[in-house]
Amino acid sequence: MRQRIVAFVHGGSNGFSLGLTNRWTCLIMLAGLMAAILLPSTGLGIPMCYMKSTTGIPCPGCGLTRSVTSVFHGHLPLAFQYNPFGLFVGALFALLGPLFFLPNRLRLRLQAFLKPHDPVLFGTSMLVLALFVVFGVVRIFLVEFRAPGFEWWKSAAELPPAALADSPQHSGNK
Repeated sequence: MRQRIVAFVHGGSNGFSLGLTNRWTCLIMLAGLMAAILLPSTGLGIPMCYMKSTTGIPCPGCGLTRSVTSVFHGHLPLAFQYNPFGLFVGALFALLGPLFFLPNRLRLRLQAFLKPHDPVLFGTSMLVLALFVVFGVVRIFLVEFRAPGFEWWKSAAELPPAALADSPQHSGNK
């Protein structure tokens, strides 16, 4: 079993840093960074999650957009309430987005530096992805059983108490 995991990580990680630092990935991250800076942290009031809209149950990604925008607006506790993975996604936007402007010569040097670390980078990203899914499943149960701090997900306002205290006129979504 351990050999299969090692083979998966090494096979799946081949060229991982190249994918992280290529211009297209960095352009997407730059667009995410700009959107996070420009969008309001409480959302636009448009339901974006099909699962939440139809079932009332948040998916693992619910609140991720508002979380990332809250990070860039300096509201870290609020970002954590929306979705703790927004801190990680915000960091990716901030680190990888500006690499779009990196000249090819420097990009190649960065890729050569990161190449030996591909298995660690890939393994870490798979761990974060697994934690993201586990978080989503656990949050579903916490919301359904109205655990303290999670009951706002079922309320009509759809904003955590901290956001409602700051701006009660908003009713943002994902």
